[in-house]
Amino acid sequence: MATTVRWLGLNKPVANLKLIREPGINPGQRLELSDEQRSVVAHRGSPLLVLGGPGTGKSVLMVERALSYIEEGIDPNQILLLTFDRERATELNDSIVAHIPKSINGAIVKTIPALAFGLLRAHAAQNGKKPPTLLSGAEQEFYIRELLGPSAISNLAGWPEELLAAVKTAAFAREMRDLIMRATERGIRPEALAQLSKSENFPIWLPASKFYLEYTHSRTIDEDYKLDPSELIINATNLIARDEQLHQELRNKYKVVLVDEYQESDPAHRELIKLISAQELTLFADPDLAVGRFRGADPEGVSRAADSFADSNGNPAEILYLLKNYRSSLELNNLTVSIAKGFRYSRITEHRERVCEVEQSKKSAQSGDNKQKNMQENGEILTARLETAHEEARFIAHHFHSLHLGEGIPYNKMAIILRSPGARTATLRRTLGALGIPVSQDSNSIPLILQSAISPMILIARISLAHSDERRREILTPENVESLLLSPFAGGDPLTLRRMRYTLLKMRDVDSPGTNETNETQQNTHEILRDLLLTPMADFDWNEFAAAKRISDLIAVAVKAANRKAAQSENVLWEIWDNAIADDGRKISQLWQSAAIEGDSSADSNLDAVLSLFEAAARHADRYPGASASAFIKQIESEVIEADTIATRAARTGVVEILTAHSAKGREWDVVAVAGVEEGRWPNLKARGSLLGSERLAEIARREVAAARSESEHLLGAASALLDDERRLFYNALTRARRYLLLTSTTNGDEQPSQFFAEVEDHLYPTGAPELKLPTYLPPALLVAKLRKIAEDSTTNPEDFAAAVTLLKTLDKAGISAANPQRWYGALPLSTDAPLVADGEPLKISPSSLETLRKCSLKWVLENHGGRDGDSNAQLLGSAFHELAARVINGANVNELTSELKILWSKLELGEGWSESKERDHAVEMLIKFTNWHQQRPTQLLAVEESFSFTLGRALIKGSVDRLELAVDGSLIIVDLKTAKNVLSIADGKKHAQLAAYQLAVAEGGFKNFPDKKTPGGALLYYVADGKKGADRKQAPINVENVRGEILRDSELMAAAKFIATENSLCRTCGVIASCPIKNEGRSLFS
Repeated sequence: MATTVRWLGLNKPVANLKLIREPGINPGQRLELSDEQRSVVAHRGSPLLVLGGPGTGKSVLMVERALSYIEEGIDPNQILLLTFDRERATELNDSIVAHIPKSINGAIVKTIPALAFGLLRAHAAQNGKKPPTLLSGAEQEFYIRELLGPSAISNLAGWPEELLAAVKTAAFAREMRDLIMRATERGIRPEALAQLSKSENFPIWLPASKFYLEYTHSRTIDEDYKLDPSELIINATNLIARDEQLHQELRNKYKVVLVDEYQESDPAHRELIKLISAQELTLFADPDLAVGRFRGADPEGVSRAADSFADSNGNPAEILYLLKNYRSSLELNNLTVSIAKGFRYSRITEHRERVCEVEQSKKSAQSGDNKQKNMQENGEILTARLETAHEEARFIAHHFHSLHLGEGIPYNKMAIILRSPGARTATLRRTLGALGIPVSQDSNSIPLILQSAISPMILIARISLAHSDERRREILTPENVESLLLSPFAGGDPLTLRRMRYTLLKMRDVDSPGTNETNETQQNTHEILRDLLLTPMADFDWNEFAAAKRISDLIAVAVKAANRKAAQSENVLWEIWDNAIADDGRKISQLWQSAAIEGDSSADSNLDAVLSLFEAAARHADRYPGASASAFIKQIESEVIEADTIATRAARTGVVEILTAHSAKGREWDVVAVAGVEEGRWPNLKARGSLLGSERLAEIARREVAAARSESEHLLGAASALLDDERRLFYNALTRARRYLLLTSTTNGDEQPSQFFAEVEDHLYPTGAPELKLPTYLPPALLVAKLRKIAEDSTTNPEDFAAAVTLLKTLDKAGISAANPQRWYGALPLSTDAPLVADGEPLKISPSSLETLRKCSLKWVLENHGGRDGDSNAQLLGSAFHELAARVINGANVNELTSELKILWSKLELGEGWSESKERDHAVEMLIKFTNWHQQRPTQLLAVEESFSFTLGRALIKGSVDRLELAVDGSLIIVDLKTAKNVLSIADGKKHAQLAAYQLAVAEGGFKNFPDKKTPGGALLYYVADGKKGADRKQAPINVENVRGEILRDSELMAAAKFIATENSLCRTCGVIASCPIKNEGRSLFS
């Protein structure tokens, strides 16, 4: 039974589709616990702090401890688990619910912001107030930037003169947001920040405090009660602190509180935890794994947790240590323990002395008997210094592919971890993808405006919402034009762009050498291309300008949507999305959906991004009713940090993940490559918040509460904290590996391996790293091609033949699609060999298609069965000309025709500007030439647009002619008007199939309105666009019997079972070349 997936308006039947849930932590059967783990689960009666390094089972124990309370009879609804990531919360919640037969009210596991938000919403509802809404980080930054604009102009805050130009920038808004967040989290109000400016001799905090006050005031008077993330926690904490009844209700409601990743909490989080917790409180932590200090996390504060969460008698919380690593091998465990010793400032170190509990035979048992020496010297850890990022990517691809084929490790159990997203990510994705390794990137780490699926949509929307052509031209800068034409929504490439510019340059120089009619300087190719996007020109070879046509069409539909009354950003964006067409004629939405279902991770990521965009647009409309459509577009363009979203994302299976160290938090893979470990990149020691001193403020707050720190520790302060932060990220990345770890760095130019890379090498190779031998890597498709060549060669010896066949079978079983014989072209029988039209069945012939049929029957069959494009502007112009030309039979003169052209022109909507003016002038010139030619004709015009039909064998030939003329001798002459610029040769005109068919219609009595006129007197093609007078190509009266025979052969060819691709003069402008087996564009379909 097929299931229909409906997603972003897409409908596609998918056979045997199953909805599955990824297994959570400790799914299915409960685990056997060690003695130290059982002591954690069994602890009762007082707060507990559990400290353990990576792989020691903290997550499993959190689930087991929650289940143990439920087994003792505590209602699951009275148990609260807190964590710091929504996906982590879902994973933990699923793991617990899987073992609970009783239904529960909502989720047991929440993030701390979700808990605070729920409290504030419930309190607002109980008191009849409007519920709060939460600003995402990106929305908050945009809000701050909007406030900073007027602030920079008036400068009431007193910003230094040298900073005024920077105040309005996105970077300054980001630093201001960080400062406000750090101050709010630590309870530092604007007045206190002003005082610290003096006491700490940091003058910039004085104007910052004034803006902070303005920001706070604007939040207070906001009728919609919008809260930023830091305000959310503070407001919830204050609410509980001043409402004793609510305080007691929460403590009674949550008898058991378990906190995951306590090291990621900030002082405000900890105050909220303290208010809602009773005796049964458990904190799980590892200060070495904190990755959120840039968000205010305070890993150093873990050392004070035991005292901060004392029991009712004032006794510190008990501390239990987890010292056994159940995740990684001995070699990996020893390496990470060594790296952890490099932290400069630590008050807790006992949890670092982990011992490995992974059996050394475990890997061989998992790998089977076919284990190969894939890693250097058969070790679990390999370091490599590569020349370039591309070489690094190929090196990682080789080892991933070897482990996949040699040991059967699925690609979804492999990951590449980087310090931060950037150019390295694109190189890895592109290289691994080209080598046949499926790749997925964490799109959460990239702001929407920087994602390739989103930025073109936002730019087109901004163009459409600019309500003047002048403003639209300003938006379409050379950079923006190029980005649109190279985007997935256009399908162009740099070579296509060069060709378009070259063609435009030639057209401009031919039509207006030197200056135009108003003596203005000629437009450059960018200006012409820009105008082409806004006002499409008709007289173009759209096969060459297809990328521009697709963008132009999208701008046109977006403008129509934007001009509708009360248009919303959602409507404009939907029109863009719904009308986006790929180069194969399918909708982009359908193309990406099909590709995603077939496992294309790039298409998957693109669809996720589009979902996030529409979810953000809907949220914006809900939060800002009445806001203009351009307000949301402006907000998205201003977001330079990733926007939080709760839009559902597609689960990715069978792909290698590329993600940042922050995104890898809490996860693990069999194989991990930590890439880009160069000096200046990892560790990145560039000071954060250096201009406005957000990190300095955090250090001051830590100093005030950390009475035990010495003065020398205070002086180390920010510098030590920054290096330790980078080490935590590195340590977190290394500890994600279960079985194999690759560490890579480039040595190109100024890039050199970092101190972290050197530490790993020093640990692994005390006497020096061995020489690295770079592997030779064959992509799967190329490997299969070589093996097939060997197996199919009749001269191959039996041993090589058997080896090639065996390897092909192995690759097929490993999931390499190219090795599957079912996918080899020609290996399967034809789906049908029946003729297109069965014997004896009638068929219809249009004379206008005969030229195409005789030159290339494959082009004919494809175009006549759905492969033809819709009307282009050139075709619309041609139709308009024919309509006007037909009116000469009623005596219309050139002035009348020109006037009618102007009326008809406005209906064609061919645009404005230079291109439109050129097209209109061209059309007028054609009318003048045509009327002059008409007046000089020696024949009598009998009819225009005259229809005919006749039968020949089983074929019905029907159509119409532009002009039917009567010669002096009484014969009929056919005239076909052509508006194209390309003129046939005289020889081709003499044997033109279409004209011959028209003449045969005369001989067969096909013109029913002239039954007595059956003598063909010849035919001609008149090219009205050529030269000053036009050009004609004449055909003499036909030999009727010969033409009858030709058309009978044509009818059999049209009805055949085979259609042959033939290279000919039509190939250059062929619209179905992507399906042609003899052209590069379509050859991949058949090879």
